[in-house]
Amino acid sequence: MTIWIERTIANEDVPRLQDTFAKQWEAFGSPRGMLLVSVNDIVSGMSRVIAGFPNDVMVHLYEGFTPIDDGELPKEATFLVGHDADFKERFSIPTN
Repeated sequence: MTIWIERTIANEDVPRLQDTFAKQWEAFGSPRGMLLVSVNDIVSGMSRVIAGFPNDVMVHLYEGFTPIDDGELPKEATFLVGHDADFKERFSIPTN
């Protein structure tokens, strides 16, 4: 079972978070179930960033994120970090 957390941040802050998450993903041995995706809103300049973890070991590192249930996940998202197969199991790429 994947643990999901989310936070809304400015679009320009996404690359920094993506870099941090990628380094942690690699440091933990690129585990399955550890995933970072975003849903960008160009008009507002904000992104809904969603992180998934295979367990709760790293969740506390993401200050300002709140837990969400599987049912709250978007159908479409932008893939940022993780295994492609994990992304494809839950999300599709935005069409618009």
